[in-house]
Amino acid sequence: MVSRAILNNWPLVPPSANISTMPALLAASIAAKGNNPMELPDLASPPTVTFNATTNAALQAAIGITESALIYKTSGKLFKHTTSKRTWESHLSVSPRGDGNLKTSVGGLTTTPVVPADGNDRMNNINIRMKATGLQTFEIRTPNTSANQPCRFIVDGQFIARDGFAINGTSNGYIQLAWGSPGTHEIEIEIGSGQPVDGIRMNTGAVLVEPTRRPKAVVVGTSFEESLLMGKYTAGTWTKDAAGVDRFAAWDGHFQVFCKLNGYDFRNSALGGTGYTASAGAQNIVGQMDYWIADDTYDLVAFGGPYNDKGLDRPTMRANARAAWQKARQYQPNAVILIHGCCGGSGVTNDSSNTIVAEADIKAEFDSWVAAGEKKAYFIPVSPNYATALIKDTTYTDWISTDNTHPYRGDATHGHVGLGYYFNTKWRALIGA
Repeated sequence: MVSRAILNNWPLVPPSANISTMPALLAASIAAKGNNPMELPDLASPPTVTFNATTNAALQAAIGITESALIYKTSGKLFKHTTSKRTWESHLSVSPRGDGNLKTSVGGLTTTPVVPADGNDRMNNINIRMKATGLQTFEIRTPNTSANQPCRFIVDGQFIARDGFAINGTSNGYIQLAWGSPGTHEIEIEIGSGQPVDGIRMNTGAVLVEPTRRPKAVVVGTSFEESLLMGKYTAGTWTKDAAGVDRFAAWDGHFQVFCKLNGYDFRNSALGGTGYTASAGAQNIVGQMDYWIADDTYDLVAFGGPYNDKGLDRPTMRANARAAWQKARQYQPNAVILIHGCCGGSGVTNDSSNTIVAEADIKAEFDSWVAAGEKKAYFIPVSPNYATALIKDTTYTDWISTDNTHPYRGDATHGHVGLGYYFNTKWRALIGA
């Protein structure tokens, strides 16, 4: 329990803090320190997990589920509902209603503006969180998944198995969790690479209730933030993939890890290949924001670094970055805005390297924005100079897959997971958590 004295101790929080949103972020971060799935051990007595070819006929279709207030309308995403329509698809948090429908991040939705034909990208992860009383047996279906598609469960705040399970959806697509006796349990389902979840079923007597409320965070940016992890996954074993061909489990992307460490719900609205200027044939960041920035209320809006903008028109990048941050402020007046510096790679060899130059430009624009009156934003450096750059020619193999561009899954000091811990440490120092 975070005391009101702590929340009101504003000298702990920099002057740029948002006095309306920061208490929720700060309280969640303090409560989550050492008490989150990333830092807690896996469950000592987990429910039994089985994979079946058919549904458990004794179970009942879930009722009392509503559409989330956060409709997942992210830039360039293609939305489809599953063929059975027993559940729909939405994003992350589920609240009670009586029509038996659930929405997760691929759900049969029409976006406004309409997603352009060249902007479709369904490879972001799906996360669904729900809570039920009287729960003893729980089942989901993962249709049309291939062998070795990873899936993971967080139950009551801890992983069942943090390396996940290998789903063979072509033969054993029904996943069942079973406890020895009925109880109240909160379950978060994590599935990578855009695979839908269908057919939530529970034992008779189980009732869905509202899950724990958390601050809401959203990230926009590049493939670093979209987090299609570079690595090969086979039956629960992860290795760096020599060519980066197999991409799995965006649930361990750096922003997702950051949010787990701080007790925030996260939404991934990043699109690989894009940036403040770069568009990858779709739209740049400020254009993408039309698809999601006004569809919910966020506590934290995060911008990934300008990796794809490095070497492009620098004044235009700065102008576009400022426009994107201002759009976030326009539509999310109470949100804290977090801006990341630029991750590097093997090409970072001196202070003139393009990611260091790009970060310097973004930091200069950020400082100008703050000087002009912005009071609710933070900047976290990644490559402020060669000496302190996190990812450079002498360290990149600890962070980057052998495609020489994208982070691999990693651990608390490497790869995507390591980036999540890095941003968490810097964030906590900024906000006094």
